Formats: sequence, structure tokens, C-alpha cells
Amino acid sequence: MQLNRARKWFTMKGFTLIELLVVIAIIAILAAILFPVFAQARESARKATCQSNLKQIGTAWMMYAQDYDEQTLINTWNSNVAAIGEKRRIFGQRIQPYTKNYGVLICPSDRQPWVSSDQEDVPPVTVRGSYALQSWGEWKMAEIAAPAEYFLVWDTTGYWGDGTTFGNPFGDNAWIGEETSSGAWRWASDSFFAARHMDQINMLYADGHVKTTRCAPLFPCSKPGWQTNNIGDDSGTLGCWTGRFDGQYRANNGRMIPTGRCP
Repeated sequence: MQLNRARKWFTMKGFTLIELLVVIAIIAILAAILFPVFAQARESARKATCQSNLKQIGTAWMMYAQDYDEQTLINTWNSNVAAIGEKRRIFGQRIQPYTKNYGVLICPSDRQPWVSSDQEDVPPVTVRGSYALQSWGEWKMAEIAAPAEYFLVWDTTGYWGDGTTFGNPFGDNAWIGEETSSGAWRWASDSFFAARHMDQINMLYADGHVKTTRCAPLFPCSKPGWQTNNIGDDSGTLGCWTGRFDGQYRANNGRMIPTGRCP
């Protein structure tokens, strides 16, 4: 009699196949809901670290200018600078006396930082980074008409804008001012403007503040903020060169977007 009761108890406590499948389905649904949330939380933490990096770079940039009579930091990216008697000077290396930390040059969300060589030091120093500096020339701080609107440093990457070809030195090849290329209008995680923070980008401005922004407030580069005089350029000859790296690019959502447009 007691044996029969035990058997009955075990029989009642068992799960049917359908019940097990229902439980597995519920777990799968919960995982599908929660995993993106966890991924967003992780990316938010990385974005905060990136913003901290940019704040430190901004402080170092200002300290450099103060030490050089309000003259801003030059960024001679061009591989042909030797032809005009200059050395390649990479901003990440030039600010090292102030940051004393190469780690601030790397965004934790950048899967492929750029690599370049600073020739000012002997022997030359190899530098890796995740950011571009908007500076070909050396300016006086007073030349920046609207420091709170003039973006100075932003997220970039080591790819040539297609997400597959490595070798873009855009971290030290920042076409700006009279050398801004229309090809810089590429807004994707593996492009010149690397929107790797949930389709947004971190930017440091010349007054020292850091902001996460979307594409539309920044582009096209006829808007103020691209030039030190804070006057937008509609001619296509100053802030926006044409014919250089034109064509389509692949946005983060996989769509092909014409150069010069936001996703």
C-alpha cells in the first residue's frame, strides 16, 4: 500500500514534455528581452569611459595651449610632410606630457584603433588611438569664435570607412577647415565618424565639454561648428571637399547611405 502511494507521489510530481517545453520557451523569451538590456548597459559603461577619455584629452589640449602662449596643438598627419620640411606630429603623442597615459587615446568600444607614427621624437614613437583631432593648423585660442560649438576631438576608427579595410590614419588624418573631405560624412561604427555608441558619437568641444550627439545636429558640414569662425560653408570648397571618398557607405543598420547623408 505504501509503495503504491510513493509511486503515485512521484507520478504526480513529474513534468510532462509540454510543460518542459513551455518553461524552456519562457526562459528563451526572457533571455531575448534581457540580453539586449545587458548589452546596452555594458555599452553605456563603455561610453562613459570614452567620455572620460575625451575630458582628459581636452584638459591636456588646453594645458598645451597655455604653455605655448595660447597656441593650439598642430596635428600633421600627412605622410608627405617630409616634402615640405615637416615631421609627422601625432596629437596623441604631443599631449603625453600632460596626460601621462596612452590609455586615454583608446575608446573601449573601438574594435580597431588607428596606428600611426610620431616623428617628432627620436626614435619615432608608434601611437594607437580611437579619436580624431580637428587641427591641421596651429591657431590662437582667440581665433575659435564659438568654443562651445566648435568640435575638437571625436570618435573615429582605424578602418577606411567600409568596415573591412584597415589602414585609415584618420586619427591623425583629420580633414578639417579648408581640408575637410566630403568623405568624412560617413556615420557608422567603422567609419570616419565612428557612431559606435548606439548610433551616437562622443565629441569634445573647444570649451572643454563633452557631449554624445547624433548625426543630424552635426551634418552636413555647411553647419556652424566645422570652422573656427563658426560660419557654415555652403560652397563645397571650404568645409566640404567633393570628389574625395565620395560614394556610399554602410550604416550600422546595414543600409547603404550616400556619402554626405545621415543614416
